[in-house]
Amino acid sequence: MLSIQVTVLPAVGFALMALCVVLAAPALAYAVFADARALGSDHPYLWGVGSAAVAPLFVVYLLVRRQWGARGPPSDGERIARTAAAAVLVSLLVSVTFTPPDVNSQILWFWGSLVVAAPVSYSLFYRT
Repeated sequence: MLSIQVTVLPAVGFALMALCVVLAAPALAYAVFADARALGSDHPYLWGVGSAAVAPLFVVYLLVRRQWGARGPPSDGERIARTAAAAVLVSLLVSVTFTPPDVNSQILWFWGSLVVAAPVSYSLFYRT
Protein backbone atom coordinates (compact mmCIF):
# COMPACT_ATOMS: atom_id res chain seq x y z
CA MET A 1 0.00 0.00 0.00
CA LEU A 2 1.23 3.47 -0.86
CA SER A 3 1.74 5.72 2.11
CA ILE A 4 2.78 9.32 2.06
CA GLN A 5 4.72 10.63 5.00
CA VAL A 6 4.33 14.32 5.60
CA THR A 7 6.58 15.92 8.17
CA VAL A 8 6.08 19.37 9.57
CA LEU A 9 9.10 21.18 8.12
CA PRO A 10 8.56 20.27 4.44
CA ALA A 11 4.83 20.91 4.80
CA VAL A 12 5.43 24.38 6.23
CA GLY A 13 8.13 25.06 3.62
CA PHE A 14 5.78 24.01 0.83
CA ALA A 15 2.91 26.10 2.22
CA LEU A 16 5.11 29.19 2.44
CA MET A 17 6.51 28.54 -1.03
CA ALA A 18 2.99 28.26 -2.43
CA LEU A 19 2.04 31.48 -0.64
CA CYS A 20 5.03 33.27 -2.19
CA VAL A 21 4.06 32.06 -5.65
CA VAL A 22 0.41 33.05 -5.15
CA LEU A 23 1.44 36.52 -3.95
CA ALA A 24 3.91 36.96 -6.81
CA ALA A 25 1.12 36.72 -9.40
CA PRO A 26 -0.66 39.94 -8.33
CA ALA A 27 2.72 41.65 -7.95
CA LEU A 28 3.59 40.72 -11.53
CA ALA A 29 0.13 41.78 -12.73
CA TYR A 30 0.49 45.17 -11.05
CA ALA A 31 4.03 45.72 -12.35
CA VAL A 32 2.99 44.94 -15.93
CA PHE A 33 -0.23 46.97 -15.61
CA ALA A 34 1.60 50.04 -14.27
CA ASP A 35 4.27 49.77 -16.95
CA ALA A 36 1.72 49.36 -19.75
CA ARG A 37 -0.30 52.31 -18.44
CA ALA A 38 2.81 54.50 -18.22
CA LEU A 39 3.75 53.56 -21.78
CA GLY A 40 0.29 54.52 -23.05
CA SER A 41 -1.13 51.11 -23.87
CA ASP A 42 -4.80 50.94 -24.82
CA HIS A 43 -5.31 47.83 -22.67
CA PRO A 44 -3.10 47.96 -19.56
CA TYR A 45 -5.51 45.80 -17.52
CA LEU A 46 -5.43 43.08 -20.15
CA TRP A 47 -1.63 43.11 -20.26
CA GLY A 48 -1.38 42.99 -16.47
CA VAL A 49 -3.86 40.22 -15.77
CA GLY A 50 -2.93 38.29 -18.89
CA SER A 51 0.78 38.36 -18.10
CA ALA A 52 0.18 36.98 -14.62
CA ALA A 53 -2.23 34.30 -15.82
CA VAL A 54 -0.50 33.15 -19.03
CA ALA A 55 3.31 33.07 -18.97
CA PRO A 56 3.86 33.31 -22.76
CA LEU A 57 1.84 36.53 -22.82
CA PHE A 58 4.39 38.06 -20.43
CA VAL A 59 7.14 37.27 -22.95
CA VAL A 60 5.03 38.84 -25.72
CA TYR A 61 4.54 41.92 -23.53
CA LEU A 62 8.28 42.27 -23.01
CA LEU A 63 8.79 42.20 -26.78
CA VAL A 64 5.88 44.53 -27.64
CA ARG A 65 6.58 47.15 -24.97
CA ARG A 66 9.80 48.20 -26.71
CA GLN A 67 7.73 49.59 -29.58
CA TRP A 68 5.70 51.92 -27.35
CA GLY A 69 8.51 54.36 -26.61
CA ALA A 70 9.94 55.86 -23.44
CA ARG A 71 8.33 56.35 -20.07
CA GLY A 72 9.04 58.18 -16.85
CA PRO A 73 10.55 56.66 -13.74
CA PRO A 74 8.53 53.89 -12.05
CA SER A 75 6.66 54.57 -8.82
CA ASP A 76 7.71 53.05 -5.50
CA GLY A 77 4.83 50.58 -5.62
CA GLU A 78 5.78 49.47 -9.10
CA ARG A 79 9.42 49.00 -8.08
CA ILE A 80 8.38 46.93 -5.04
CA ALA A 81 6.11 44.78 -7.21
CA ARG A 82 8.86 44.25 -9.79
CA THR A 83 11.36 43.33 -7.08
CA ALA A 84 9.06 40.81 -5.38
CA ALA A 85 7.79 39.23 -8.58
CA ALA A 86 11.26 38.88 -10.08
CA ALA A 87 12.76 37.35 -6.94
CA VAL A 88 10.00 34.77 -6.55
CA LEU A 89 9.83 33.89 -10.25
CA VAL A 90 13.60 33.44 -10.55
CA SER A 91 13.66 31.33 -7.38
CA LEU A 92 10.83 29.17 -8.66
CA LEU A 93 12.52 28.67 -12.02
CA VAL A 94 15.83 27.77 -10.36
CA SER A 95 14.22 25.32 -7.95
CA VAL A 96 12.23 23.59 -10.68
CA THR A 97 15.04 23.54 -13.25
CA PHE A 98 18.06 22.48 -11.22
CA THR A 99 16.62 19.92 -8.80
CA PRO A 100 15.41 16.37 -9.23
CA PRO A 101 11.65 15.88 -9.29
CA ASP A 102 11.58 15.64 -5.51
CA VAL A 103 9.36 18.10 -3.69
CA ASN A 104 11.65 18.39 -0.67
CA SER A 105 14.65 19.27 -2.86
CA GLN A 106 12.62 21.84 -4.76
CA ILE A 107 11.47 23.47 -1.52
CA LEU A 108 15.02 23.70 -0.20
CA TRP A 109 16.33 25.09 -3.49
CA PHE A 110 13.47 27.59 -3.67
CA TRP A 111 14.32 29.09 -0.29
CA GLY A 112 18.06 28.99 -0.97
CA SER A 113 17.69 30.68 -4.32
CA LEU A 114 15.26 33.23 -2.87
CA VAL A 115 17.95 34.26 -0.40
CA VAL A 116 20.21 34.98 -3.39
CA ALA A 117 17.56 36.32 -5.80
CA ALA A 118 15.98 38.83 -3.41
CA PRO A 119 19.07 41.07 -3.00
CA VAL A 120 19.92 40.76 -6.69
CA SER A 121 16.35 41.67 -7.63
CA TYR A 122 16.43 44.57 -5.18
CA SER A 123 19.60 45.95 -6.73
CA LEU A 124 18.27 45.54 -10.28
CA PHE A 125 14.69 46.76 -9.89
CA TYR A 126 14.32 48.85 -6.76
CA ARG A 127 17.53 50.84 -6.49
CA THR A 128 17.67 51.88 -10.15
